[in-house]
Amino acid sequence: MTKNLATVEIAIRPNGSGPLVYGVYVTAGVVRVGDTVTAPSGETAHIDKLVLVQDGKRVEIDAATSGLRPVLEISPVVALTDGDEVTFA
Repeated sequence: MTKNLATVEIAIRPNGSGPLVYGVYVTAGVVRVGDTVTAPSGETAHIDKLVLVQDGKRVEIDAATSGLRPVLEISPVVALTDGDEVTFA
């Protein structure tokens, strides 16, 4: 069974307010809205939203496959930093 993995590329808070979002690179498997994210620290959260940004347009998606770079919003907020490898289930 293939693990669903992604590497955090950037953590940002758009416009200085609102939810913290993470730009990730999906390295293996599929990441879906509703999946549980497990951080290297063992903290867990759920994916509330996945967004792809292509050609300056934001498109909300239900899943992202290996090779894509979606932005994800999770809750509750967990401490993720650039370069962290996270798993999804």
